[in-house]
Amino acid sequence: MLETAVIIPQISRWAAPVFIGRRLTFNPAVKVGSFLKDLSKTMSKKLYVGNLSFQTTESDVSSAFEQCGAVESVNIITDRDTGRSKGFGFVLMEDAGADKAIATLNGSQLDGRTLTVNEARPMVKRDFGGGGGDRRGGGGRRDRY
Repeated sequence: MLETAVIIPQISRWAAPVFIGRRLTFNPAVKVGSFLKDLSKTMSKKLYVGNLSFQTTESDVSSAFEQCGAVESVNIITDRDTGRSKGFGFVLMEDAGADKAIATLNGSQLDGRTLTVNEARPMVKRDFGGGGGDRRGGGGRRDRY
């Protein structure tokens, strides 16, 4: 780990006095190393929760996951047109609680459904191509004449 004496000149060198119209202050008395240690203690994991019943609420999911540790947030994904649940969601928990939740809740029952619980993966951007296309390769457009 870098010593405070090495980090402070580096930070003060790039810290401009004004950023987006706000004045910045830099306090060299704050120990950077202790801040980083505290930050690492509060790291959390995002968990994917699948096969949820359409009637399951965020409070139902939260109460199930609180058995394993502190729950920071619950988000059940809904259809933007109908507002109905899509049957999956995400739970944000501290690291230790998240690992325990995966081990204990994956395969367990909630509202009559067997849950799938694992660590969330980043969303993959999908390329839908832009049309069905036809033999001419014109993307499905029809002739005007």
